[in-house]
Amino acid sequence: MSLSKLFEVLAHAGTDATTDSSRRPDGTVDRTVVHECRTCGTSVSDRTIQCPACEGTDIVTYAID
Repeated sequence: MSLSKLFEVLAHAGTDATTDSSRRPDGTVDRTVVHECRTCGTSVSDRTIQCPACEGTDIVTYAID
């Protein structure tokens, strides 16, 4: 990974949502949704189409109940 790409990844590391939680009307959490790269396991936002760490395009989304 180039140095400029590394800086870009680090700059966005704190801004990407790694999990989403669905909330019931009573405020309790229904489930957690995780988005991550299948190649390297980096957590990414739900809008990511290419991993910022390894540039892989196999992004998986799964719910943890």
